[in-house]
Amino acid sequence: AAGVPAAKTSAMPSPLVSWEVFSKTMQSVTSSRLSSADRHASAVPLPWPVQASGILRPAEEFMVYALDSARVEGLHARDGQHVEKDAPLVTLSSMLLDERRAMAVSRVERLASQADAASVAVQLRDQIQPLQARLDMARTALRGLENERGRNMPRAPASGVVRFEDPDLRVGTWVARNELLATVIGMDRWQVEAYMDEGDTRRLKIGSPARFYAEAGTASPIEMSVSLIEQ
Repeated sequence: AAGVPAAKTSAMPSPLVSWEVFSKTMQSVTSSRLSSADRHASAVPLPWPVQASGILRPAEEFMVYALDSARVEGLHARDGQHVEKDAPLVTLSSMLLDERRAMAVSRVERLASQADAASVAVQLRDQIQPLQARLDMARTALRGLENERGRNMPRAPASGVVRFEDPDLRVGTWVARNELLATVIGMDRWQVEAYMDEGDTRRLKIGSPARFYAEAGTASPIEMSVSLIEQ
């Protein structure tokens, strides 16, 4: 419902879908010693559990995009596979980038040949420095294209489980510029989001202890803490 606040907790992974947090902001009841003439019972404050259902989800997800319109040349991971950080996921081939690289390679080879010829021909020695400068610029441009070409092999930004946007992605498929290719789901940090009444959230605070239980009740509870409260 609109205006219903949410509380978020975090913990280690476990197949849990509900949580319970014991609020420490209860109203206290003052107790006093009982005398032999006064038989009124003393009141002892007890924790009042705040309960809500929630969904367990990874706290970190990393998106992997195609930087240019390209053709899939190779797949290095399967959908649902665990990968390490910097592991290659896909090899892409951009026709435009390949053409630019081929032209840059040809230019470097031509200038290198001219510089070699100028170094042995007396009548061309005055051209050695200009040729060498042009050759250095051509090599710098080629290195830039090589670096750009390397970006056509997207890698995992972090360790985790890779989920391809298209589970049927295969060699020969064309992808668009900035198209989402995959999501790498970190497995080290998890969180649970739960919705509850506003009155309950007022009894919570960041750092309040929480306890998660499996829906089926078969797993031991997991100790957690509140990390975010949205009003």
